[in-house]
Amino acid sequence: MRHGLLRHEGGGFVVHVASSGALSAESPHVFLRLLPVLAWLLLAAVAFVTLAPIGFRPVSGFSPNLERFATFGLLGFVFALAYPRRVWLILAIVIASAVAFEALQLMAHGRHGRLLDLGVKIAGGVIGVGAGRLVRLAMGRPAR
Repeated sequence: MRHGLLRHEGGGFVVHVASSGALSAESPHVFLRLLPVLAWLLLAAVAFVTLAPIGFRPVSGFSPNLERFATFGLLGFVFALAYPRRVWLILAIVIASAVAFEALQLMAHGRHGRLLDLGVKIAGGVIGVGAGRLVRLAMGRPAR
């Protein structure tokens, strides 16, 4: 029977795995270590979809404002999980990205940047960062 426990040690998270109580091995949780890569890849994907011709924009069937909010919420969430001690820097990256993407859309053929879109993106990003902080804080608490 295998069981594991995720807990915070030093500067990162460690998964403790024990097999029948006889052996105990420690290894860094791979997913948490890959979060920074995922965060930057997600930012690059958002940049591409935001600035590419409208035909490259995926269609989900939801309202564009919900898509904007959810996209930047996910972006803020992943960055907050990836860099838990850099909340102000993450907020700056998410907000600056929203501002830059909206401004660059003014120069992209067939695209438009609007203040309403910017507000929705910033709101989603800030809420995503807050949710990511809460999840990361909950993960860091010792198990009882």
